[in-house]
Amino acid sequence: MNDLIDKIEDILEEAKFHNEYGEDICLDNQEELAQKIYDLFVTESTHGYMCMTDYDYELGVAKGGNVVYPSVEDIKENRSCVSECGIVKVAVRAIEVTQEQDYSGLLDDEDINQI
Repeated sequence: MNDLIDKIEDILEEAKFHNEYGEDICLDNQEELAQKIYDLFVTESTHGYMCMTDYDYELGVAKGGNVVYPSVEDIKENRSCVSECGIVKVAVRAIEVTQEQDYSGLLDDEDINQI
């Protein structure tokens, strides 16, 4: 985690702002900003594994979607292509609920009362 935060701080250092005189204006809170960027992209996510070809070329466009496996062992067991295609570790993070859950069609009133 600290390596990633250090890299983000380096990026922020390189992305200096300039005032109207062309002088560099450095951000005083680079460490805090780096932590926020890290938290935004890494925390509160679920990690999994994908075929690297699926990730590189099909993610977001493949009809029927793509599978994210819970472990390296699981993807190797279920995808024979990974010895050629490779495996990539991914982080999946919810950004918006587009439809709320509704189990009413699956359970009757007695089952719902037991929950």
